[in-house]
Amino acid sequence: MSDVEEKTAKKWSSDHVFTSPEEVRAFHQYMNTPEGFVDAYIKNDIELCHYNRQYVAVTKLIYSGIDICANLLLPDGQEAKQGGFEIWVKRFMDFKSVNAPTPTDLWVARCGLLHAHSPVDTRNRQHPSIISYSYAGNVEPPIINRLPKGGPTGEDMIYLPVNVLKDVFFSGIDTFVSKHRKAIKRTLVGFYPYFDFREVQ
Repeated sequence: MSDVEEKTAKKWSSDHVFTSPEEVRAFHQYMNTPEGFVDAYIKNDIELCHYNRQYVAVTKLIYSGIDICANLLLPDGQEAKQGGFEIWVKRFMDFKSVNAPTPTDLWVARCGLLHAHSPVDTRNRQHPSIISYSYAGNVEPPIINRLPKGGPTGEDMIYLPVNVLKDVFFSGIDTFVSKHRKAIKRTLVGFYPYFDFREVQ
C-alpha cells in the first residue's frame, strides 16, 4: 500500500485527536456535505478494512455501498431493491473487461454474500459465482478472469480481484457524487436530520 493510501486509510480513524476548535468545526463542515458523507461513511470503512486485509469485509461493504448510493437517488425514503442496485452499477461501474460481471451477476453475488456469507446465491444458479480473489486479496496485474462452467454446479466462475472491485466502485461513487450532488443532498436532509445538509450549496 502506498503512503497516500495508508494516509487515506487512517484519515477518519477513531483514535484521531482534534487539536483545536477550528479543526472540529472544519471536520463538521466537511461532514455536512455529500462528499464528506461518502468519505466518512462509505469509503473510509472500506479503506480501513482493505488496509487491514479484511477482504471479505471489503467486498460486503462495497455491495452495501452500492445499495446506499442507489437509495440516495430515491425521494421520500424509498428503498432501492434489485432494480435500483443494477441501474446504479450499470451507470457508474465500468470494469473495462470482457470478463466483467453484469449488474445482475453482482446483485446475485451480493445476495449470496450478505445473506448467506456465500459467493453463490443458491436461488440463482444460472448466474456465475463471483469468488476467490474478491476474498483472497489484491491481484497484480488486476485482471478479471472467467472460468466457463467452473462452478460447483456447472455455472461460470468469475475471479474478481478485490482491488479491482474497490477501484471501480470508488471511481463510480466519485462520478455519482459529482453528477447528483443536489439530489443526494435532498435525500440526506430527510434521512439524516441530525446533520445540517441544508446549508450545502
